[in-house]
Amino acid sequence: MIYPLAMVIAALVGLGLFLNRRWHRLASAPASDPAAVFVPFILFTLMLVLELAGVQAVAAAKGIDLGGIDELPPRESVEAMTTLKVAEYCFAFPVLCAALWWQWRLRSRGLRRPVRMDRAFGLGIGALLLAWPVVASVAFLSGLVEQIVTGVPPKEIAHSTLEDLMAPEAGASVRPLIALVVVGAAVFEEVLYRALLQESIKHFARSRWLAIAGASMIFTLMHGGAVPLSALPALFALSLGLGWVYEKSDSLLPPIVAHMGFNALNIALAMATITPLPPGEGSG
Repeated sequence: MIYPLAMVIAALVGLGLFLNRRWHRLASAPASDPAAVFVPFILFTLMLVLELAGVQAVAAAKGIDLGGIDELPPRESVEAMTTLKVAEYCFAFPVLCAALWWQWRLRSRGLRRPVRMDRAFGLGIGALLLAWPVVASVAFLSGLVEQIVTGVPPKEIAHSTLEDLMAPEAGASVRPLIALVVVGAAVFEEVLYRALLQESIKHFARSRWLAIAGASMIFTLMHGGAVPLSALPALFALSLGLGWVYEKSDSLLPPIVAHMGFNALNIALAMATITPLPPGEGSG
C-alpha cells in the first residue's frame, strides 16, 4: 500500500501545482480552416486502415490466428506480436511521413511554433513526471472499485503484451518487441492521435481542451481490447496529459518523449516487481 499512497499524495501535489501555476490555460485555438480539419482526419483514417491491413495481410501470410495469440506459449506469442507490429508500422509508414509533412506545413503557415530540441525533451520529461502519479492513482482507484464490485483483485499486469514480456520462456525474443513498444508505439500513436486526430478536432471545434478530450476518448477506446475495463480510466488520464503537453509545447516531440518514458517505466516496473513464474507454468 505504500506505493499507491505515495502516488496519490504526489498526484494531489502535482495537480495543485498544475492549477496554481495555471498550466491548464492554453492559447486560443487557431481559426477554423477546412484543410486543417479534413486533411489530418483523412490521414488519421488512412493510417488506421493501413495498420489494420498490414496486420491482417501478414497474419494471413504467416498463418497467425489473431484471436489465439494470447493462448500461445509466451515465446511464440511474443514472436507473433513482433511480426504483426512490424507489419503494422511498415504499412502505415507512408502516412506517418505524410503526417510529419503536414506538421511542417502548419508550422510554415504560422499555425505551429518551432520549439528548441532541449526544451522539447525537457517538456516531455516534465509532463511524464507530472502525469505518472496521476495515472498510477487513477489505476489504483479503478482497480479498487473493480475489486469491490467483483470481489476479484485486479491483475498485477493489466496489459496482455506485458504479461508475455515478463514470461521467462520468452527469452531474448522480447527485445525487439520491447523496442517496438517503447519507441514504435510512442511515435506512431502520438502521430496518429495527437498530430492527426487532435489537430483535426481542434480546428473543427476551435477548442484545444475539447480536442484533447476527444482524442483521448478515441485513444482509450482503441486500447479497449488490450487491457481490462478497470485500466481504461488510467489510459484516458495518460492521454489527457499527452494531449496537454502537445498543445502546451506546440510540438510533437514532447508527447513522444513522455509516451516513450511511460512505456519504458511500465516495463521496468513490471520487471522489478513481478516475480516470474517458473518455466512451463502460466503458458498458454
